[in-house]
Amino acid sequence: MNLPLLFILSTATASQPVKLSTEDGQRIQAKSWKTRGSTRGVVLVHGEDQSSKIWNSTAQTLSDQGITVLSIDLRGHGESSIADGASLEETDYKAMTQDVLAASQWMERNGVEQITCLGSSLGANLCLQAGAASSSIDRMALLSPGFNYLGVTSVSSASNVGERPILVLFSEEDKYALQTSLVLSDRASGPIQIEARSGLGHGTRMLARDPELEELLLNWLTRPETPSD
Repeated sequence: MNLPLLFILSTATASQPVKLSTEDGQRIQAKSWKTRGSTRGVVLVHGEDQSSKIWNSTAQTLSDQGITVLSIDLRGHGESSIADGASLEETDYKAMTQDVLAASQWMERNGVEQITCLGSSLGANLCLQAGAASSSIDRMALLSPGFNYLGVTSVSSASNVGERPILVLFSEEDKYALQTSLVLSDRASGPIQIEARSGLGHGTRMLARDPELEELLLNWLTRPETPSD
């Protein structure tokens, strides 16, 4: 019977601009796709030299399934500027975890009870760090994580998220992401699902090149029970 799906589709809305304030006083621009009555949400975190626009297709797909979505422009990216337009330094990248935490807090204020952080490349590492810093983030989905992107590391955070589930997606020719994913699998203290593909490139490119991968991600996001592997 299709009524539940039709109802979900009818409650989804077009994207709306959102302004966030971080703990260190940065103003972060974002776009939201709010679904009336939804208690499930996804924060989307882009990679270096990208913006929230990279997620537009994925955000709409998630929204169509009744999931509230918030896609952020990290400080110094997209429409989120930093003071005097200065160049980003390593300290700025490390502070971007606060951008993700501000997005998570927005989710909580808007009635979301299960928050997933989905990040690509640098964004994947930031999702892990934000998850380690806040128990409000329930799940972390990582596209092409790395040991260290611009000072933002991953491995130590993986062991600090407890029993919360982690999904890792990478393409095998991306050796840095492959090696990182293997170590994350070993260090994670909770359930971690590793999905390897071939020939799909890095980060969000994988989703664009393999529709089945996006379906896998969606199934993991909407799975009612905690993954066991």
